[in-house]
Amino acid sequence: MHTAPARTGKGSRSQALADGSKVEIQQLGDQHHVAKLVHDGQILGTVEANGQNDGLDANGVHIVFGAGGEISAHE
Repeated sequence: MHTAPARTGKGSRSQALADGSKVEIQQLGDQHHVAKLVHDGQILGTVEANGQNDGLDANGVHIVFGAGGEISAHE
């Protein structure tokens, strides 16, 4: 389940996931991003990618977060 991101402003964007969650992504620098997984207004988890990929398991979804700000989510 991978969807195209929606722009929300300079340096930040959000991406809806199939389970109804949303990932809010903020660029902090080149190859440095922070993502928050939000569901029903609550932050379920936060992941930071700084020069390398990172991941998060929350709400039954596995999220891979790339250092370039890419999101790949799988149930």
